Amino acid sequence: MNKLMAIKVDGRNSKAPHLQEILTKYGCIITTRVGFHETGENDNCSTQGIIILQLTGEEDEINHLSNDVEKLEGISSRFIEF
Repeated sequence: MNKLMAIKVDGRNSKAPHLQEILTKYGCIITTRVGFHETGENDNCSTQGIIILQLTGEEDEINHLSNDVEKLEGISSRFIEF
């Protein structure tokens, strides 16, 4: 199975470490990871971010990843399917 997952992170500075732990746990099914956040004047980074994951693996394991991500406050995810 090959899927794309988009993750929106609100409160990026405080939530990112917890999300990183989950992404590391499921690292074997993540083939590509791209992150976006806006920067402003004076190098101020936005507190919101978007992460796009290309996932490969069993549907069960992908669902476990999604469930773990959704448990984090301020973080939501959606699958992108074509």
